[in-house]
Amino acid sequence: MKKNNIIWLVIPIIAIAFLYEMAFQGKVPLASDTISIKPISKWVQEYEKHNDEIPQWYPHLFSGMPSYGSYTYTPGDPTASILKTVLFNRGLKYWFHFSFGGLGLLIFFFRKKIRIIPALFGSLTLVLTPYLFGLINAGHSTKIIAIGYIPWILVSIDYCIHERKLRGILYLGIMSALQLWSNHPQVVYYTWLLVGFYLLWFQLFSLKEKVWGLKKEGKTIFLVFAGLLLSLIIVSDPYVSVFEFQKHSNRGSPSVLDTTDETETGTKWEYATQWSFHPKETISFLYPYWFGLQNFPDRSIKSASYWGYMPQTQSTHYLGLLVVLLGVLGAILKKPNWLDLFFWVASGIILIIGFGEYFPVFFRPLFEFAPFFSKFRIPSMIYLLLPITMGYLGGRGLQNVIHHLEDDINPQKTLKWILIVFGGFFGLSLIIFLLQDSFLLFIRNGESVKYNNQVLSQIVSERKFLFNKGLLISLTMAGSGLAILWLGVKKSLSPTLVGMLLIGITIAELWVIDQEFLYLKPANSIISQFYARDVDKFLMKDNEPYRIFPIDQLSTNRYGYFGISSIGGYRPVKLRIYQDLMDTGGLNNFNILNMLNVKYFITSRNIKHPDLEQVFKGTQLIYKNKMVLPKAWIVSGIIPVLSQKESLEAVLKPEFNPAEQVILNGFNGSLPITAIDSHVIVSQLSSNRISLETQSDQSGILVLSEMYYAPGWSVFVDGTEKRIYQANHILRAVEIPAGKHLVDFKYNATLWTTTRWISRIVFIFAIFILIIVHRKDILSLIPQKK
Repeated sequence: MKKNNIIWLVIPIIAIAFLYEMAFQGKVPLASDTISIKPISKWVQEYEKHNDEIPQWYPHLFSGMPSYGSYTYTPGDPTASILKTVLFNRGLKYWFHFSFGGLGLLIFFFRKKIRIIPALFGSLTLVLTPYLFGLINAGHSTKIIAIGYIPWILVSIDYCIHERKLRGILYLGIMSALQLWSNHPQVVYYTWLLVGFYLLWFQLFSLKEKVWGLKKEGKTIFLVFAGLLLSLIIVSDPYVSVFEFQKHSNRGSPSVLDTTDETETGTKWEYATQWSFHPKETISFLYPYWFGLQNFPDRSIKSASYWGYMPQTQSTHYLGLLVVLLGVLGAILKKPNWLDLFFWVASGIILIIGFGEYFPVFFRPLFEFAPFFSKFRIPSMIYLLLPITMGYLGGRGLQNVIHHLEDDINPQKTLKWILIVFGGFFGLSLIIFLLQDSFLLFIRNGESVKYNNQVLSQIVSERKFLFNKGLLISLTMAGSGLAILWLGVKKSLSPTLVGMLLIGITIAELWVIDQEFLYLKPANSIISQFYARDVDKFLMKDNEPYRIFPIDQLSTNRYGYFGISSIGGYRPVKLRIYQDLMDTGGLNNFNILNMLNVKYFITSRNIKHPDLEQVFKGTQLIYKNKMVLPKAWIVSGIIPVLSQKESLEAVLKPEFNPAEQVILNGFNGSLPITAIDSHVIVSQLSSNRISLETQSDQSGILVLSEMYYAPGWSVFVDGTEKRIYQANHILRAVEIPAGKHLVDFKYNATLWTTTRWISRIVFIFAIFILIIVHRKDILSLIPQKK
């Protein structure tokens, strides 16, 4: 193998070393997101084993919700099954996407004439960033996958800008599609903020240098928009369904409870600005444990070691000290060019956006006016771009240093700035180490009241330990970097060796910090979370349709593993009508619980209520709801309403009785308000179809205890399609004539089928054209006979 080709193996080798236990021993983190997806995965496997269709509706969370459009289950990416076969465990999967992203960044650096050692240094900033390892422990796989495509999209945009060849459409379209298929729109959004700004910056630079031309720049814009259009066509499956669902979700549909109109096109300000990054925490980019460590898996005293402004987060945005110091040093030694300035400005804008509510003068206009911006929360998530922007600046800085060392450019000036940047930081860190007790208390507001003196003393001790650990790491890195660069200036080390040593100590530094975020267990640890307990076994004996109310664990998904439906669960997005009901305390209303088919209450507490009967006592108590309504029933009493607000208000009224009345939104007919003698049998109950056999002595309204979702479901009475009414704010209803009838609720998958065909055909065609374009390159890889 040629020497220059070995560089492509360095990143995968280093990445696999960091992920060794996961990749080769099969260990996994017991992340809440990883555990919460397991019941859904099992449900999908069971469904597809017995059906030749995609399950469009997931019945076990939040009383039912679309599975496809809500990202609960979205198998849009046709390459995912291939990768899953090859990358057969979680560690290999992460290794692939870490390496893929790093190699993409390496290609971008090479395109920008950055040499091997500096390019490797900058690329490793992304591959080894502690943020990614925090994502592993949090179980955020889709985010990791989406991040891996950012450098490749940046390369594709750069190709369209500089080469302006039609194949750029294929590069950009395919890479953008693959990122969109990772199912993390917020990462995609931030990616296009970066590459869109990059495209704009180049246009402004061309105008400044007076080299801008309408024909050539027009071609660039055409290629970018054509590539983006191609990607959108490719991902029409699943994104047509996703956008359809968004109109009815808590992130895309206005809330009837909102008086500010903030939810008209997105989320409320308070929700959107959760996890805003406090400006004071920017110091943690230089000292990794200044505010402690966020991520401890147990509830020991160590779990209180973090004392910053985002106690709910599970990761850090620390990048590594040398990438920052070398970026600064390089900018001093050589005046930044247009591209360097772009990455400096981009890094600054990214930092400010991440401040969120702490910098409203910048964030509020984006929230109000930027398309789709208000649909997301966690402003600090945009810092996932910093390993790329700062990685470039760090690599560029190292290249400038090596260039000065190789050409012996003003060594005294070079040494002076090395001393100022590295020596100055070392000196500052030493002062902080010695004087920390005089200006730091290591206590958040209110903690002196929350904890007793002994516990508080232990917490402060743990925080000080971590603080000093971070200081020692920074002192070691600054001191080591200073020594290496000093020896380089004095010709005791070659410039190449200087670069390699700086890479080496950075790898060592990030190894120490990355391992803080990997709490790994044997692979069977996740499965062990789903061993059937006595409570599960009791519930599984009941074969009738019903839901449960897990009072102590409303946000758990585990019951879905056993095919048990819950009124709660854990998903970031849900139907707006259900979110509003939850926000008003509707799940504490017995009339609503009855109509939601809640048959069992599960808790560890004793409950005394006339409608509840204890039927099991074990690891938890199970109470049976004696007033529960069946899966479907027929009523004649109608309360017509004309709006979502009226509907919600009516269902919350104490006098509303769902056993005898139904609240219908938009109903303008009439029925005799007399008691109905009726009977309803559930003959088929599956994700895409619910069949009922009804019998009644007069016409009435059939109410189905399943979430109302207008785009997806159709209903047929004896084969004739009828209108589905929004009933009791969250349920479905249909008019039923007197007599015996067969009622079929079917999920209409026509839209999904159409978009899937379009998606697959266009994707395969794009890949085919790309192979033809690169046929010579492909043939050159095939060994030729001598």
